[in-house]
Amino acid sequence: GRFPVREERLSPRVWPLLSVNSTSLSPVGGMSLSPRVWPLLSVNSTSLSPVGGMSSVPSRRSFTYDFSIWYCPEDDHIASRILERLKKEGFRGYAEHQDQVAGTSLVLTAIKVIEASRVAILLLSAKSLGDPWCQRVSQWNLYHIIHHHGTKMIPVYVGVKKAEVPPFLQHLIELEYQTEFFFDRLVDSLRISHSTMSKASLARRE
Repeated sequence: GRFPVREERLSPRVWPLLSVNSTSLSPVGGMSLSPRVWPLLSVNSTSLSPVGGMSSVPSRRSFTYDFSIWYCPEDDHIASRILERLKKEGFRGYAEHQDQVAGTSLVLTAIKVIEASRVAILLLSAKSLGDPWCQRVSQWNLYHIIHHHGTKMIPVYVGVKKAEVPPFLQHLIELEYQTEFFFDRLVDSLRISHSTMSKASLARRE
């Protein structure tokens, strides 16, 4: 599918992410991104740069956002609840359809936010699973966590089962939105991620 992109040149560092959506790797192209092809992605990875040697970004990098939420517009009410709760807990976040600036490139904004987020939260619903853009963003987030230490992706199942989720996301530990302790588990997951990064940072300074 085509997405509204302003007439601006894509930075070379964006090329590898876009290439993940090729027919041979992408569910949008008809095939699943299985763990077997992850080594292939590293060929194009130099911190989201053009084709070259692989170089994972160390965890000492700082993040603008503690988390970002990716979802289809129909799930905006769920994203809003999650955003509100996490912000009350003191986390800094970005919500895809609320914080996107009108008139800016969807592609460039998505990639910049993915690079700037420590944890990506994907809302997986019947609507998002059938949306090519949502699948593409899921792939970009997966690419990011594979090649960047200290990052994490949390799939949130909203009325869907694991069997309905694309195979390239099934290996990730999911949270189910409708469960009683969903928010507690989500907050704990972000705190653990933040604590792990903080300890790693202190260890390097010693």
